[in-house]
Amino acid sequence: MKRMQRMIAFAILASLLMVSLFGCYGSMTLTKKVYNWNGSLGDDIIVNVVFWVLNIIPVYEGAAFIDVVFLNTIEHWTGSNPIAMKEGEETIKYVDSGEKSYKLVFSKNSIYIEEVKGPEVGENVTLNYNETEQSWYLMDDETSTKVASISDDMLKLIYPDGNTRTVHLNK
Repeated sequence: MKRMQRMIAFAILASLLMVSLFGCYGSMTLTKKVYNWNGSLGDDIIVNVVFWVLNIIPVYEGAAFIDVVFLNTIEHWTGSNPIAMKEGEETIKYVDSGEKSYKLVFSKNSIYIEEVKGPEVGENVTLNYNETEQSWYLMDDETSTKVASISDDMLKLIYPDGNTRTVHLNK
């Protein structure tokens, strides 16, 4: 049962990634937040130096990748970006997949997925984004499993069987 929940969550996460690769254009909220923070640092010299450092590290590239792959895809489906959402605000969407239907509840830094039609009605999982760690976690009743993380210029996807795939963000 737990394995099925993880498979459902990974299938939906994979769907999110695939949709994002086909030109979903969104508000780029995270990238704009980094840019606005940089612009608020003071005089032009400090702003310019920090801008160069954030490009070399690559903070801007990482923020843009998160926006394109995750946040803009969610924004495309729901009409709102989870980073831009306020606490307590949520958007609900339904997804059909063959004989199964799922309810997706998007809120700030969280996606709740529940099977509403099919053999495992009522089964659910939650994907939570930890801003401090820059990681997505799959949550169920008993466990919290990291499914993706971003470090430096790499996105690391962690599959249910323990295998990982690393994607270089600046290539």
